[in-house]
Amino acid sequence: MLLSIALLAMFNANAQNYGEIHGRIIDSKTEEPLPFANVWTQYGGQTIGTVTDEVGRFKLKPLQPSVYNINVSYLGYQPRILSQVHVHSNRINPLGDIQLSTDNELTGVEIVGHKMINKDDPNVYVIKADQIKTNAMLRSPAQLIGTLAPGLITNESGQFIVRGSRPGTTSTFIDGVKLSAGLGNLPGTAIKSISIYTGGIPAKYGDITGGVVIIETKSYFDYYNENLARQR
Repeated sequence: MLLSIALLAMFNANAQNYGEIHGRIIDSKTEEPLPFANVWTQYGGQTIGTVTDEVGRFKLKPLQPSVYNINVSYLGYQPRILSQVHVHSNRINPLGDIQLSTDNELTGVEIVGHKMINKDDPNVYVIKADQIKTNAMLRSPAQLIGTLAPGLITNESGQFIVRGSRPGTTSTFIDGVKLSAGLGNLPGTAIKSISIYTGGIPAKYGDITGGVVIIETKSYFDYYNENLARQR
């Protein structure tokens, strides 16, 4: 009995480390979904694959945290490879619509970004520092954040707006403190993580009708570890 409980606990602990990749395969010209397209990747010499459903959607799982090349193929279409797709523990990487073409109008290999959402809270997008450190917009954090989640934009005043809601209905928190104005002079290199809610906002953030942007800044130890990494 004790052995069974221990094995079950070990299985659950390992299962919690997996991530997922979601997306939809469509025709590049008609934008019609492609059902039963093949989607697969490899990890540790093993192939992990799936097929799209009737509306072209797929969920590729379970995946160990790593960086993957995602292969997509469909009869009569040019195959595609999405490279450097990141998977993190307990996160979903939503790739959105992936287009396939019957000719060579699309690149065969594409490097994609990686925006993570929590499997247990699909309304939040989580972006880590290493995912934005080479972004050309890093010097303007407000403009950068406006490109990180679907439905979120930054207006001319540097305010965040979700899905056409009025300015002022989206709140921003930095290290747990609610801002009364924009990000000010916050340097992009000081950002450790960004969490963005565009719906299903937890009650702890109050009566907010737009969205929530939560920024966590780096600590002294984060800078220290980065400096050590550069010296290696």
